[in-house]
Amino acid sequence: MWRGLALLALAGCTYSADFNGARFACDSLTPCPDGIQCIEGYCQAPAIDAGEGPDAAGLPDAGNGDDRLRWIDHTVGSFDLSGADSVESDMIAGGPGDLFVVFVSTKPAREVTGVSGLDLEWMEARQICSGRSTAKLAMFWGLTSVAVAGKVTAALGITAGDGGAVISVHRYAGADPSNPIGHTSVANSTGHDGDLACSGGIDSDMYSWSALDTAAIDSIVVSGVHTANYPSHAAGDGFTERSDDQSGATSSSAGVAVEERRIAEPTSNVTVSGGWENAPDWAAIAAELRD
Repeated sequence: MWRGLALLALAGCTYSADFNGARFACDSLTPCPDGIQCIEGYCQAPAIDAGEGPDAAGLPDAGNGDDRLRWIDHTVGSFDLSGADSVESDMIAGGPGDLFVVFVSTKPAREVTGVSGLDLEWMEARQICSGRSTAKLAMFWGLTSVAVAGKVTAALGITAGDGGAVISVHRYAGADPSNPIGHTSVANSTGHDGDLACSGGIDSDMYSWSALDTAAIDSIVVSGVHTANYPSHAAGDGFTERSDDQSGATSSSAGVAVEERRIAEPTSNVTVSGGWENAPDWAAIAAELRD
């Protein structure tokens, strides 16, 4: 009980009675998490049509009431030098119809056995090993029907020793309510898609592959890539970087960078790319988010 209260205090908010309203008590001593407003004494998710930050083309997001698909915010959680069986994000809130996209990076490679939180039904999109199998990357997603607030947890399979893990949670508004996720594609240093190998890869300072097809108008291609302990990911051509988070700075640390690109018309073989100052044993997952 006291441990739960302590975790909430660290998040800067305490639960109010109105959970379905995505509200938490707040004041000058207990501020809301980043991206959440303190309104009349409660942390509240911003309005769905509130523009926050640039869109995938580097332009301001539409904040004029339109309902197109767009990135809103993200939160992260991690552990390092541990054999913990789960990794938990910081607080995040959302409104009805929001799409949450979760990337989980583990080093050494560990299966993500499930994702929970926000009272959502979480769906697995893909899981992929790195080219030398030193790490693993997973993508899950969930769609809200009511306002939500809380943390997201990824359950992890067993590991032979200590390592790191990062969970990166991204919130989008305006997604297709019946079919928010389109095609997916995966890659590591051995190739892309198909029967992808988990050995024999050669670490590289960049990645690029062209296999993802989009079918919707005004969709967004989102890509997560395992980055190890290299906090220097550079987004690929046409992409906007949304996050680059690491569990630590050791050879056992995990990391994940997330970028996105808006695609106006259905397009075949969208190129997904990016790079680093150094050369990690990388793994990447890309998916079409549908407007």
